Amino acid sequence: MGYDFATPSDRARDRKTGFGEATAQLDSKGRTKEVKIMVIKITPKQSKRINALIKKLCCNYVDGSCLLLDDGEEHACVQCISRYGIYCNYFKNAVLPADRELFAEIMQPSRQKRCQICKSYFVPRAKNQRYCPNCAAVQKRKKAAERQRRKRAVQSQAGFRVQP
Repeated sequence: MGYDFATPSDRARDRKTGFGEATAQLDSKGRTKEVKIMVIKITPKQSKRINALIKKLCCNYVDGSCLLLDDGEEHACVQCISRYGIYCNYFKNAVLPADRELFAEIMQPSRQKRCQICKSYFVPRAKNQRYCPNCAAVQKRKKAAERQRRKRAVQSQAGFRVQP
């Protein structure tokens, strides 16, 4: 299976976005078929973190072999031997989301937001989310306390009796 990358302008776009497109030639019952495969580019530092994640969490990884590729012979885990991209769909969909920081770094570089309090990057669950999950809990408590303070102040000004 050979990979053939596109034109130089496509490569420049890929460098900006972190994604690349490869074409693969597959032989199936005597026919040659061209299929486009999305290749997600990674750095060597990310590759080390990915390999550690695979060895720790991937249920298909056994002693360097991949059970999904097992057809009677042992096959090396494609993701463990690749240094420059993510090729395993199972890893991408099931294992990578377990490490939220790495997932945000690799999969959604354009959707990352920066927390307004601690300045760390995170993947927002809603488009108007301002804080990372850790800071969101603290901020929620602060906002609730302030809201109750204002509510009590309005009640005491209106003549209502505030009972402890």
